[in-house]
Amino acid sequence: MKFHLIPRTLYLLALLLPAYLSPAFSQSQPSFVLPDVLTTNGGKKITNTTQWRLRRKELLELFSSQMYGRSPARPAAMTFKVFDNN
Repeated sequence: MKFHLIPRTLYLLALLLPAYLSPAFSQSQPSFVLPDVLTTNGGKKITNTTQWRLRRKELLELFSSQMYGRSPARPAAMTFKVFDNN
């Protein structure tokens, strides 16, 4: 018996499609809205370069606190000693 790719694919699609269309699947997807780049955290619109420089600092702070994180500071007692020069 020879299997055809298209009927098998349709069969699998018919089996899996209801799972993707179910409310449980759509609720499991995170919903979020990215902030407007040209609006400050206070809600003011950016209209000139001076305001943009301030907004840029806000965005960099947002990225470092929410996305990338910060590196811990070097411990005060940490020292280094060269023991080999090859």
